Amino acid sequence: MDFHVQEMPMTEFMGRFSGQLFEKAKNFLDPEYQHGDPQHAHIAARLDSIGMLRQPFPAQREVIEAGSVHLYEEQAKTIVLSQDMGTGKTLCGSTIAMMGEKPQRVIVVVPPHLVGKWARELEITFPQVVVHKINHAGAIEVLEKAYQKNPGPPKIPEFWIIGRVRLRMSYRIEPATLIHRKKGNGGWYHTHHYCPDCGGAVMMPAPKEDKDKESSIGDMTLYSGNADGEAGPAQSFCHADEAWLSKRRTCQHVLYPSDPYKVTQGCGAALWKATRLHQKSPEETLSTALSALPGLGKVTIQKLMTHDGQTVRHILRDLSNGDIHPALAQLLKPAAIKKVRSYLDRTGFTVGDGNYAPVEYIKRKMRRGWFDVALFDELHELKGDNTAQGVAFGILSGCCKKTIGLTGTLVDGYAASLHPLLFRSDPESMLRLGYGAHDGARFQREMGIVKEIVTVIEEDGLKSARGKKVYRQTRNLPGLHPTVVSHLLLPNALFLELPDIEKSLQSMAEEKGYPPVRLLPSYRETFVRIQMPEQQKASVRTFCTKLIKALKEALKEGYGQKIMGPVMSAALYAADGAFQKVVCQPRNYSKPIEVLHPIAREDELLEKEIFMRDLVRRELAHHRKVLIYTIYSDKLDLTQRYQSILKKEGIDARVLKSSVPTEIREDWVQDALKDGCEVLICNPNLVKTGLDLFDFTSILFMQTGYSTDTVLQASRRSWRIGQTEPVRIYFAAYDETPQMTAMSLMAKKIRVSTQAKGNISDSGLSAAVEEQDTDDSGSLMAIANQFLDGLRDHSHDAITGAISTLSEDCTDGEFRANSMRDIQHMLAGSKPIDKNQSSINTCTSAEDGQSKEEELDILSLVFGAAQMAAPRPAPQKKKPASRPPSRKKDTGFMELDLFS
Repeated sequence: MDFHVQEMPMTEFMGRFSGQLFEKAKNFLDPEYQHGDPQHAHIAARLDSIGMLRQPFPAQREVIEAGSVHLYEEQAKTIVLSQDMGTGKTLCGSTIAMMGEKPQRVIVVVPPHLVGKWARELEITFPQVVVHKINHAGAIEVLEKAYQKNPGPPKIPEFWIIGRVRLRMSYRIEPATLIHRKKGNGGWYHTHHYCPDCGGAVMMPAPKEDKDKESSIGDMTLYSGNADGEAGPAQSFCHADEAWLSKRRTCQHVLYPSDPYKVTQGCGAALWKATRLHQKSPEETLSTALSALPGLGKVTIQKLMTHDGQTVRHILRDLSNGDIHPALAQLLKPAAIKKVRSYLDRTGFTVGDGNYAPVEYIKRKMRRGWFDVALFDELHELKGDNTAQGVAFGILSGCCKKTIGLTGTLVDGYAASLHPLLFRSDPESMLRLGYGAHDGARFQREMGIVKEIVTVIEEDGLKSARGKKVYRQTRNLPGLHPTVVSHLLLPNALFLELPDIEKSLQSMAEEKGYPPVRLLPSYRETFVRIQMPEQQKASVRTFCTKLIKALKEALKEGYGQKIMGPVMSAALYAADGAFQKVVCQPRNYSKPIEVLHPIAREDELLEKEIFMRDLVRRELAHHRKVLIYTIYSDKLDLTQRYQSILKKEGIDARVLKSSVPTEIREDWVQDALKDGCEVLICNPNLVKTGLDLFDFTSILFMQTGYSTDTVLQASRRSWRIGQTEPVRIYFAAYDETPQMTAMSLMAKKIRVSTQAKGNISDSGLSAAVEEQDTDDSGSLMAIANQFLDGLRDHSHDAITGAISTLSEDCTDGEFRANSMRDIQHMLAGSKPIDKNQSSINTCTSAEDGQSKEEELDILSLVFGAAQMAAPRPAPQKKKPASRPPSRKKDTGFMELDLFS
């Protein structure tokens, strides 16, 4: 029989046979949960039996059922919910914790400012639960009383909510020894510490470098001995010093009282004591903490201090838990109460003094498993390898039977960042793969990508022989081995994105006979490659070349780590700061490494700034406000320059500084919008979490930095549920500069992050930026991309593109979303929406008197966001300032009437 061999590209092969391969994969895999499987009917019945006051959407319900099967049917230890912001992580996570066969006791660890919000959401979601807020100094007292009263399982579900800062708060320790200083001819030269119980001179083991030497005091050699004075084997001891006593030491070895040549066993007493983190009096501590609350002046604080001690403690307890005590409310006006409540919701309250860490008490004094479930919100913030919060996460996870993690950005692009989270939440799986608690570097090498550069230099200074010098440089690269996804993430994580919520709504609308529904508008990401003039390009290239050369020489001499930061910062800033002298001078360097003299006049616009100006002109001409991000807002400050450029064009541009406190930034932005702000300029770190910037539908990154979490979260400030207008994101970088390298690295990290969430098809910035480093490490992922590309729902993939000038920008394919009023009508079972007013591409926003603030209140009811006790009155929407016809004509851009 003759066989014909036909060659075809991998893309064509995967597209042609993807269906067959997918069926084979389904038959090969053995998933724990499949939607609609009859064997999981009892899980659905259990969910219905809870009688939730707020029913989840179909997509949320499927996540809850799958997570419950994993934890309670398959007896798994951990489940991680990696969900987009606005998809109901609180609702899904808390409901999974409620799905045990018997009532469970759950400890919830959240950011401090979300303690009150979590409590309110739980109370309006579940009919019969007990909610305890223990984010105050008396947390351990409350836990101790509850544990003594009921050491067994709870009769009804219990939720104990604590802030992650309070969870690991602890005292500071100091040596508690008697000190004697012996004076010699040269002054005070000996400091000896004595045990406060037995009075013996405390001895410590000699340092490692002195192990082979005999320890001595003066000319006397020390030998170990027992309590009867009999000599034992020689050991190395020396007098205890402050550094050794700075930890929790006990009296283990002391100098023998009657023989200064012997060391004997000590009494075992503690040689440390607990102390406050500061030396302020309780009154000063309380006054300082209360003065941070808005609306409380000196007079009000003095009145509070006149109350009895028990009332003051109750006031502080309620403030720490996000509540306002009646005694405090009587002293405040309604406006002040509103300010205090807003502050508590956004920032939280703490007295600022430490006590015994609650996580230590739970570990040492309470029965293992008294808490059935540990639920961690914002799990990605606990990934620090040696941080107090990360260690507390590991301890508490080990004390509970089950662990539930909630996060929106699980992976930052590097495998090493996953190691602490995975090991602390599910150590058995990691140990099964051969990774211990301190194997983060090995995990990065084997499960990520490590690039090692080896430089060999031959030296022939001697005629008779040659020598070689070998220099090695190792750095981590973004990337995940498929084993991480298949063996660690997929078995323990559930992923939910905003389009999944929309898809469930669309199915519901189809069943009820409604017209098509859009919950989210289109999302466009455009990469802008800025070309520099030849003179600027040559100068910047020469400057960066000299910097990199100096860095390589410093690496060879062992000083590279000290100057790497300043060198890379100067290289990235050179093109953006070409209007001034750019100096690279690290600390401890008498002369600067390199200086870039001004290429352009200070009043002359650079190419990226011209693009910024023209983009803002175009967007404002179509009534779209612009948010501009820059990472240079501190010593190298470009915010004021960008503001002055726009103000010369008659544009109202405002700069949000880090000096604006976190708790009032949202109010600051709203006040700026009421005052006519058209453009907001800030560092993305200031607004990446906690702010909904719906008004700014166009976002421009003048620089990105290197933080994947920051870029992902800052770019989604306006593309959220409740937004009806299309959102456009622009990333600008100068071509043939280190900015392109940074942008390529960021794109690669974002791609890895989205792959870890299950969305492995290239989209967004990673599809727009060319990869500069190519290797075979991503070949398996490339095959998977091609395999699943034809199976995915692409309706909400980012519309991507790359341009060099604004004239190349095309806004085809954008669409609006339905207003939340339309969606509320559908959920309430009202009559169908008029199809002429609600087609997919021409969805109209609320224009009949309902403000965006009121739409968001509806959104909070629909999606389970906490209701504010005193909602801010809806701002009056200011009409856009009329612009003279000459401005539109001068821009040179055609009028874009996208939604007529």
